[in-house]
Amino acid sequence: MGPTGLNGKGGVGRRRRLISICLTATAAAAGSLLAPPRHAAFAQAQAPAQSQTQPVPDGKAPATGAAPTTAPAAPRGPDVAGDVRHLADTLRNPAARPAERDEAASRLAIRPGAQADAVLREVLGSGSAASRISVARALADDASPREEFIGPLAQLLGGGEQRSAALAEAASTALAAYRRNPAAVDALIRSANDTNQPAPLRIAAIRALGRVVDSVAAQSLVQIVNAGNDRRDVRDAAAEALVEMTGLAENGREPRRWQQWLQQSGPGNNPDAWRADLLETRAGRLERLRRRHESLVADLRQRLSRQYQAAEKDRRQAVLLDFLNSPEPEIRIIGTDLVTLAMQENEDISAPVRDRLVAMVGDSDPQVRLRTADTLHNMNYAGALSALLTQLAQERDDRVKVALAVAIAPIEDPASVPGLLDLLKNNPSPAVALAAVRALGAAARDLRAADPALANTVAGHFRAIVLPRRNTAGNEDLRVAALDGLAALKDPRVLDMARGLLAPDQSPAIRQATLRVVGELGNERGSDLVLNVLQTDRDPVIRRLALDALGKTGGMVYYETLYRYTQPAEADPTVREAAWQALLAALPRGSAEDLSKTAQLLKADPEHRVFVYEALAKRLRQQGKMDDWAQQLQNLADEEMKLKTPRRAEAAGHYEEALNYWLQNNGAPLTIDELTRKVVETRLAAGQYAQAVKFAESAIARQKEAAQAVVGPVIKNEANRLRDLGTPEGYAKARTLIDAALKMNPGLEPRHRKDLSDFLKDIDAATGGSPGTTSPTGSPATNPVGGTPGGGNGNTPGTAQ
Repeated sequence: MGPTGLNGKGGVGRRRRLISICLTATAAAAGSLLAPPRHAAFAQAQAPAQSQTQPVPDGKAPATGAAPTTAPAAPRGPDVAGDVRHLADTLRNPAARPAERDEAASRLAIRPGAQADAVLREVLGSGSAASRISVARALADDASPREEFIGPLAQLLGGGEQRSAALAEAASTALAAYRRNPAAVDALIRSANDTNQPAPLRIAAIRALGRVVDSVAAQSLVQIVNAGNDRRDVRDAAAEALVEMTGLAENGREPRRWQQWLQQSGPGNNPDAWRADLLETRAGRLERLRRRHESLVADLRQRLSRQYQAAEKDRRQAVLLDFLNSPEPEIRIIGTDLVTLAMQENEDISAPVRDRLVAMVGDSDPQVRLRTADTLHNMNYAGALSALLTQLAQERDDRVKVALAVAIAPIEDPASVPGLLDLLKNNPSPAVALAAVRALGAAARDLRAADPALANTVAGHFRAIVLPRRNTAGNEDLRVAALDGLAALKDPRVLDMARGLLAPDQSPAIRQATLRVVGELGNERGSDLVLNVLQTDRDPVIRRLALDALGKTGGMVYYETLYRYTQPAEADPTVREAAWQALLAALPRGSAEDLSKTAQLLKADPEHRVFVYEALAKRLRQQGKMDDWAQQLQNLADEEMKLKTPRRAEAAGHYEEALNYWLQNNGAPLTIDELTRKVVETRLAAGQYAQAVKFAESAIARQKEAAQAVVGPVIKNEANRLRDLGTPEGYAKARTLIDAALKMNPGLEPRHRKDLSDFLKDIDAATGGSPGTTSPTGSPATNPVGGTPGGGNGNTPGTAQ
């Protein structure tokens, strides 16, 4: 987003002030980098949702009007009344700084509703001069000021206590904002011509007339310039106002020239054409000013960015807070951009910076509000929810409404639903409606459990948006968003609409969104709808979504259909993969019978069959069919060993789990022997030598002769295989395994120990080692007959068997 436009809130006067800001930026940076801001932070419209006592950066005193360091938690929902009350208190507070009062008045001026207007009227009528000035300035900056304030502003132009040049200046400038309103222009003309008023008050009205391109105002100014009996400073002010209106600087303060201009080029008989010509000229001047403003902002951005980058990392948050506290909106905007940069660089955002961003949600400048909402969206800060909802309930700028709704969406809090629903019901623009529906969809995920009645209300609005009779190209995105919202709400009534929404005359986007909803519902009623789509639609995207929905709605009831779409007969590989994913996702919901049948279908495909056995084992255990469960664990482990990348460690665990069950439940000796062998084989294949040897020890201790006959050959064969590799890695692994095996207690049969010792001799010969030297693992080499110093084979140390 660029800087605030010339027609936006703030006007030309605020932009001109930026010149002096840029000229002093370098000097400010060269001074105290983190000096406290000269202006107080603006009053916070909404307290943060989680208040904590926070340290003040670098010993700075808290800025006046900033969030208190301790405060009760704010509500999760909007608090419009509290927001307006807080701003009114600041505006009326005689101890508040001018910047605080100005910001409070500006925030009230942009808030729609009788409560804010009543505060402004009350202050204009009976407030202090300082608070009246703040309100007048706020109305001057308002892009669409309400006509009800013309009368109160006109009363401030003269008489009694209002004999204040500053107040008259502010009131006159505010009335000039009503450029096309005759009552406002007439009030300025009367004040400008009232010779009974002090000159400063008349001059204030005259200057304001120079900002109004109006034929009557022009004629009045020329008359004042030519009033020879009037004060010189008043006549000079009128001439300068004419220069402001027309751009004719060459006329200067010459009464004759202005009279001649009025006669030759003035409004005459065609005031509309005259006004159009002047506006065209002014547009050119404003365009030049706009370019200069953008250049100044770009220069200022570079300077402040360098200042931020030059700060020590532990002080950058204080720099950000300083920028965000600036009274100038351009600097606050730059501050929000630097917060985003800090997040991109994984820098922690401090609590004071977060709280300041929350306060800026209701900023008086629309561009600041827009960028703050964008920053909070990137931050996904739940503590900002109440402030976001409060501003959303009062926001008038559609761009900002969209940004606020977008920032609310990722928080996914049901508390935001009423405010978003009000936004949707108030005939918003298409862009705002789309943002509201998307945010509602995100917030409604848990709404049915929290508030079923509200969930049904939201669903009703979504269904009204989705209805086929609204099928026009202009609102397709809105209908898709509403369908996604119905998916989040799991609204069962969608199924009554789904057949029409899946018809061929609906757009692909609507059909895709409908399939997503049907899938999210997971209702078996949707299966027939999905099957019909699979049979009639050749669009790969539609077919993928249909398969996903079929897996969620029908599950393993349709395992044969899902399996069929995984086969080469389906030409599109992405559709085949979608069918696999749908089948795999449905496995946990399948019956034991369906899972067994699916395993048979996949007998030539261990890469997917393994998942079926895994689901089948879980299902059997849930049903208490433990014998069958143990058998399926073994089947699962067998499949894991057949994979392209075998899952050896997992397979060993499953074999061992099945073995433990049969050991406790009188399993057949052959089954126990087979599982014992497979555990050792898979542990060794996984390189888990210590675990394999430890398991072998426990097996021998449990059933000596039978276990020795099973585990001894397996260990010896693996050691032999490793030795025969003839590589340094193979020798090292063989030494590790043999060393551990010869230390077993109870040990292996003597003949296996002897063979293992012989393997060591071969390895020593091949590697230049010798008995008694240290092996690559750091263990002492075994003696020729397989014993180890200190024993470890269950026999007398050093005694051959």
